[in-house]
Amino acid sequence: MKDHHLKAWLRLVETGSIRGAARSLHLSQAAITKAVKELEEDLDAPLIVRSSRGVTLTECGHQLTLRARMAQAQLTLARQDIRQLQGAIPRAWRWRSRRWHSSVSCRRCCGRSGAACLWPTSQLMKD
Repeated sequence: MKDHHLKAWLRLVETGSIRGAARSLHLSQAAITKAVKELEEDLDAPLIVRSSRGVTLTECGHQLTLRARMAQAQLTLARQDIRQLQGAIPRAWRWRSRRWHSSVSCRRCCGRSGAACLWPTSQLMKD
């Protein structure tokens, strides 16, 4: 189960149709159908019942919706936390080469080993 599967699933639930989900995500209907099919295979359970009027969620589909919303909320919080942490690090240093040295500690922000900190090695001190 991947993030894009959950996004497609939640949009399908919001719109009530594969076509609506595809339009709002700017994907093909086949891509939405494939994501739902992969979810059903991964969970080994039917999630929707298709009809000419759209889709209806099964009991398993309702349960997945609850969990998918919680998972998406947690991913959103994680992304916000990461962005906040990155905001504390000067932009010029953020994407420097990631050659980590396990024998150095950060003296600028966190005291973590070099492998856990994004500060450049010039800002690190030996243990």
